[in-house]
Amino acid sequence: MDYNFQKERILSSKPNDLTRIVDEFVSKNEAWTIELLIDLLESDRPEIRNAGAIGIYELRPQKALEPLLNAIFKQENHNYNGTLVWALGQLDCKNRLIDIFRILFYESYEAKISAYEILDSQIFEFSKTDLKEIKSMWINLQASPDRSPDFDKGDVRIMISDAVEGFLSYLGNNKKAGNK
Repeated sequence: MDYNFQKERILSSKPNDLTRIVDEFVSKNEAWTIELLIDLLESDRPEIRNAGAIGIYELRPQKALEPLLNAIFKQENHNYNGTLVWALGQLDCKNRLIDIFRILFYESYEAKISAYEILDSQIFEFSKTDLKEIKSMWINLQASPDRSPDFDKGDVRIMISDAVEGFLSYLGNNKKAGNK
C-alpha cells in the first residue's frame, strides 16, 4: 500500500475508522508515513487533522514542527486545535517560545493546557528580545482579556500568569537567557 492509496482511504473514511487506519500505517512506518501525516494537517475536517496529529504524536518527527504550527495558527482551526497542540508537545519546541506563548494567550482552553505543559516540560532557547515581546503580549492581553478564550475560566489566568512570570524573571537577571 502506498501514500496515495492510504490518503484516499483516510479521506473517504468514517470518523470512527480514522484512528484505526492511522494506527495501522503508523505501526508500519513506511517511508511515506510522515509525509502523509503532515498532509493530513491541511484537511478542512477536524477529525482528519486530529488523526494526522495523533500519528505525529506517536512517531515524533521533528519535521512536522512547522506544519503543526501552521495548522494550529490557521484561523479556521482556531477553536479546533487542541489535539494539534497536544501533538506539538512531543516535538522539540526550544526555538519556538513566542509561538507557544501565543497559543497559551490566544487559543482555546484545551490548547492552552497543552501549551502550558510544553512550557513546563521543555528547555527553551530565547533572547531578551523574545522575552520583551512576550511581556508586551502579556500587557496587551491583560488590557483586553476578551482576546483570550477562557481567560477567566478556572485557573487559566493563574496558569498563564505563572508561565509568564517564570520566563520574564530572566529579564531582571544578567544571566544569559536559556531556560526557566
